[in-house]
Amino acid sequence: MSTHKTLKEFEKIYEDTYHTTLKYLIGKCPNLDDVNDILQETYMDLYQILNKKKKINDEKAFILGIAKNKLKKYISSKGKGKTISIFQKNEDKEIFMEIDARYRYRSRLYQQE
Repeated sequence: MSTHKTLKEFEKIYEDTYHTTLKYLIGKCPNLDDVNDILQETYMDLYQILNKKKKINDEKAFILGIAKNKLKKYISSKGKGKTISIFQKNEDKEIFMEIDARYRYRSRLYQQE
C-alpha cells in the first residue's frame, strides 16, 4: 500500500471511530488529562499497523482493542489510584471539582449523539 493509500485509509478509520474511542476512554480513564495522550497513542499505533500493510477487518473493534490495551498499560503504570469516601469530610475540594467536571463533560458528549 502506498503512503497516499495508507493515509486515506487512516483518515477514513479515524473519522469512523474517533468519537466512539473518545467516549470509551473518557468513561474508563481515571484522569481526564491523560485521555488525549492515550487517544493519540492509539491512533499512532493504527497508522503504524496500516503502514505495515496489514488488513483490518473490523475497524471499530480493532481500535477499541488498541485503546483498551493502552488504557490498561496506563493504569498499571500509575499504580492503584487514591480512593476517597464521599461521606468523609475532605478539605481538598479539587477532587470533587474534578469528579463534577468529568460528569458534566461526559453528559455533554452523550447528549451530542
